[in-house]
Amino acid sequence: FIPPRKGRSHVLRVIREVLFFEPKRRGTDLNQALEFLLRVQSHKAIVTVISDFIGSPAAPRQKGEKRARSQMLLLESLAQASFTMLKQANRKHDLVAVQITDPRELELPELGRLVFQDAETGEIVEVNTSDARKRKAFAERQAKSQEQLARLFRKAGIDAIQLRTDQAYGVTLGRFFETREKRRLRG
Repeated sequence: FIPPRKGRSHVLRVIREVLFFEPKRRGTDLNQALEFLLRVQSHKAIVTVISDFIGSPAAPRQKGEKRARSQMLLLESLAQASFTMLKQANRKHDLVAVQITDPRELELPELGRLVFQDAETGEIVEVNTSDARKRKAFAERQAKSQEQLARLFRKAGIDAIQLRTDQAYGVTLGRFFETREKRRLRG
């Protein structure tokens, strides 16, 4: 935990900490992070949650434990599971959700059989990307998930922005904060 401060040296420290952070364990617990925020930050602050908002809040499986394939597709998203905490944090603070998205998380390229490993859970999945129906179903599922995420943020009153790894982010961020400022001045 780095308490908020002003100044260039503090910003540089935060950047350094983010770049060189070594996690002690795998997985994301957004609820726990938001609970910690609400406990330690008593004054209203601008809070930025930077995430891909992909993944399941479910407890990690034990080694060798099998998960039903259909269950993998029906798990609630990380943001859905954290909706209440996101809403509470936004009521107390000014919460901004920054979603980092890679194009390959939205549509699979036609590359044949691929083996993926989840960086957080270690789960390994093999996918045949030559099957056009599977690629289409994946893209539709991801588009629906993105729509649900946007709806969730709107419902909670959270300002959200999506940054893509294949696009420059400067103009997008600039436009986002200009819009926020105009809205703040009107309201």
